[in-house]
Amino acid sequence: GMRRIRIDQGKSQSIVPGYLVRLICKNAQIAGSAIGHIALFPHHSFVDLKAEVAEGAVAKLDAMTDDGGRQWTVTLV
Repeated sequence: GMRRIRIDQGKSQSIVPGYLVRLICKNAQIAGSAIGHIALFPHHSFVDLKAEVAEGAVAKLDAMTDDGGRQWTVTLV
């Protein structure tokens, strides 16, 4: 199954799906195949991850600083 995570970055911060996939894979050290649906909103995004990697990914992504120097807040939904 899948688990949904919430990221406090969205369209207003110029976030696009490919950028999310790249950062999640790189920083959470997971394969792109572990990522499912991505929903972008003005100030946050939802990303579905395979359940077996979701908690570990949140632990690695929360408080991460991205390429633009923005610190992320990432939570399981």
